[in-house]
Amino acid sequence: MVIAPALPERRDIATERAFYTVAAMIAAQPREARDETTGKTGEPVPDRPAVPVAQQETLGATLGRAVAQAKLREDTTEARLHLLCRQDVDGIHRHLPRLVSTMRGDLVSVDWARLTVDLADWGRNRDYVTKRWSQDYYRALYTTRATQNKKQKEETK
Repeated sequence: MVIAPALPERRDIATERAFYTVAAMIAAQPREARDETTGKTGEPVPDRPAVPVAQQETLGATLGRAVAQAKLREDTTEARLHLLCRQDVDGIHRHLPRLVSTMRGDLVSVDWARLTVDLADWGRNRDYVTKRWSQDYYRALYTTRATQNKKQKEETK
């Protein structure tokens, strides 16, 4: 995978490192996860409509939704998220690939663009990124569960 052409023209070291880390995680996905995003033929699936970065799903929201849908275990996922949020730049780049590998192994989609932006911003605004991930995790977890409970109640009527 050639990353250099995709890098922004004006970039700092953190942005470049974020692009390469995310590219490595994409390349390391299990076969089933790659097929989900590229199709069985290996041809890219048509792009989704562009979404402003502020509206893209953070890693925290993705994890919360996956836990609520029983794709990931709540206790270990929450502990891993808290561990990630305590990391410095080197730590996040070291610990994140293992979590993403688990997620993709369970076919949990990852918003790669949002993750790249958050990683690039980690050194400057870690507290803001981790606060957003944590808040989004709990918001997605409880919102998804509330929706599921409401749907179950309607089905039993």
